[in-house]
Amino acid sequence: MKKRLLYIERKLSESVSIEKVFRQIAKSLSQEKFEIFFDQLPYYATTISTFKNLLLYRRPKADIYHITGHIHFIA
Repeated sequence: MKKRLLYIERKLSESVSIEKVFRQIAKSLSQEKFEIFFDQLPYYATTISTFKNLLLYRRPKADIYHITGHIHFIA
């Protein structure tokens, strides 16, 4: 049975690079062992948007969660 791996990312912008790195890493993981998904927070990381993300974001069900970028508060 495959493990469901979910990468939770901040809302993407042109200057975002760490998320691109994790997408490359995800491509190298075994497709026989992992079912890989990506999900983004709905708002950028401003002070008010941080509270919006905390209140409104609902993460999909997964076996493994990997939070990328500067959004550790969503854990």
